[in-house]
Amino acid sequence: MSDLHRPKKIFTFLVWGGWYGSRNIGDSAILLGVKELIKKANPRKEYYIRALTTDPDYTATKGVTPMKALLKKDIINPVRWFQILKTFWDVDFVIISGGTPIFDHSHLVRTLYFFLPVIFRKPFILFGAGVKKIYNRYGKFYIPFVLNKAKYKSVRDSGSLEELKKLGVQSVEFTADSAFFAPPSSENELEEVLTRNGLKLKEKKLIVSPRFLSKEQKRLYLEEKMSNDVIENTPVKLAKAIDAISSKVDKVVFMAMHFYGPDSDLPLIKEILGKCKSKNIVFIDEELRPDVAIALFKNAYILLGMRLHAVLLSSSMETPVVSIAYEKKVVDLMERLELSEYNLDLFNFTEKELIAVLQKAFTNRNKTAKHLNVRINKLRSLVLKSSKTVLKVNG
Repeated sequence: MSDLHRPKKIFTFLVWGGWYGSRNIGDSAILLGVKELIKKANPRKEYYIRALTTDPDYTATKGVTPMKALLKKDIINPVRWFQILKTFWDVDFVIISGGTPIFDHSHLVRTLYFFLPVIFRKPFILFGAGVKKIYNRYGKFYIPFVLNKAKYKSVRDSGSLEELKKLGVQSVEFTADSAFFAPPSSENELEEVLTRNGLKLKEKKLIVSPRFLSKEQKRLYLEEKMSNDVIENTPVKLAKAIDAISSKVDKVVFMAMHFYGPDSDLPLIKEILGKCKSKNIVFIDEELRPDVAIALFKNAYILLGMRLHAVLLSSSMETPVVSIAYEKKVVDLMERLELSEYNLDLFNFTEKELIAVLQKAFTNRNKTAKHLNVRINKLRSLVLKSSKTVLKVNG
């Protein structure tokens, strides 16, 4: 619900924590999931949802009111600081959401975001968040100091839970990612996209969602540095495996979870395409809305994914997945889905291993889909159990 000309009596949530505005389907799906959970917790009630974002126009299309986030260039701009202060002052409840709002960089801006609810005495929660390892002494001080004042705390993966415990954060629940609640678009909207790209709704599709590969460990906040060998050989292994398995489907469809920006998946996709020999490969060469991407995953027969939320959103639609994990959070997700046998390690998998796992996924496709129906409902129930209370509008 938009809150232009907002009446003061309407309860307002502020969501921050995801990389909102980055045009990353995963982060947008988290915001859509949080929005859906607030709706479920507050039937027949009025409220507004605001979100801190680096791209207000883009975030506005997600059905929330965008609030301009503080960027590095704004650090010495007093007007922008005042606007951020007002953003937190004007709301009733702050949600620190996933993706990964807690990591070992950008402590200045994040200190402000963490402390403002405390200073302004606004209730706040940590909700389904991801946490990276914290090495910085200052981070080790202020993060537990603030989070132990939160009304509620939950994380989406075991690594995040372990890290918060190490930091001394108390009473943290282990739930799941809010993106499990992000809804798909209609079939008609998906069909429009498919038609533009020479695809049909009823075709059997292997969806392939690679992830941008880079040695820039610090900028990308990666747990493990990617070597030249990984960056050079991964496209080769993927192309050979896809060629070996492509005859099992009508179409192999590549899509980008992150279409624009410095972390775009396009260069890797185009490199893989250049190495593939199969004739039934199609690349959806356009930015997809998050809900349309989810509908695409729902329409897929199998997903081969590297990005966390490609795997998560496909599984949420009960589409069997094969994952190539670049970080522990992907491993953790596959463990929680009880599908670890379909996960490979980016840093040491072989072409033969990938082909074997893909063949197994095709063989067990129907069985896995039924299994996912059970697992996804259980994971969603963990989130719903708390959200109906902690996201409820007061009064």
